[in-house]
Amino acid sequence: NGFPDLGLSVVGCRPFSAGGANWKRFARFYNQMYGLRNFGDSTMQIVANATSEPAHHDLVFLAHNGPTGLGASADSPCGLDFRPEEGDFGDSDMEEAIASCLQKGRRIPLAVFGHMHQKLHRCAFPRTERRMFHLDEKTGVAYLNCAVVPRIRRKGSGEDGEGREVSEGREGGTV
Repeated sequence: NGFPDLGLSVVGCRPFSAGGANWKRFARFYNQMYGLRNFGDSTMQIVANATSEPAHHDLVFLAHNGPTGLGASADSPCGLDFRPEEGDFGDSDMEEAIASCLQKGRRIPLAVFGHMHQKLHRCAFPRTERRMFHLDEKTGVAYLNCAVVPRIRRKGSGEDGEGREVSEGREGGTV
């Protein structure tokens, strides 16, 4: 976790998150694998891991999906872009863990995550790309979404009509 020469520790957040406020979808998995029963348990685990790191270390949060609180439009770093209604599809446990660590006096210069693709779903039209960076000027935390990868979906899933896997490239074409 730690990089003593750099005065830095990496804090992992809830793995395999699909984003949003639905715990039930993976409740059994999180309970069996990590003993987590809900978002509150997850928040407490993240904070416990973070505060066990040396007090003089800066903390970098690393997660599959990013936190709530970065905006509710489809093009926000964790915005819901794959349904006609927009919303914040971040993880509340990550947002609350970061807030708790900041409140305890820990410095968090960076939170890195992915999951929410840069190229937006067609439901977000006319917007085509997500904002991948957010700086919280109040706390100094920089949030970086690194999901600059193609969306992979199956042909025949209602969007493409055939029966093979396709990948949407950066320019919107398929492979």
